[in-house]
Amino acid sequence: MLSRDFAAGERTDVAQLIEKKIVPLIDFPRMTSLAVARNWRLASPEQQAALVAEFRTLLVRTYSGSLSSYRNQEIDRNQEIDYRALRAAAADEEVVVRSLVRRFGAEPLTIDYDMQNGPGGWRVSDVRIAGGEPG
Repeated sequence: MLSRDFAAGERTDVAQLIEKKIVPLIDFPRMTSLAVARNWRLASPEQQAALVAEFRTLLVRTYSGSLSSYRNQEIDRNQEIDYRALRAAAADEEVVVRSLVRRFGAEPLTIDYDMQNGPGGWRVSDVRIAGGEPG
């Protein structure tokens, strides 16, 4: 969707796109608790809620900035995302979705998504990115 808008020369509100398409797929409380680690249990419910809200804001801003800079680069139509075969049983409640982003002239990126099936359906609980250009 984003690349179609860029290719058509349409202005896209990246933050709005992220809020609409990506945020509903992320389990922010679980992701925040993983980031805070053992200190999560030491925080009061109010502190946990505040941490989740700030972590959500941070991720939306980070993804918005990354995608906005992508918008300013020439779109490489040969860029591909390969999703690896899912190794999971039908009854599994937690899975890892593995992908490889192939980029012209750069090292590929591996992006792994930890997913959990809950009352709201499948949601991302962690993301790991490796590879790419040294920064």
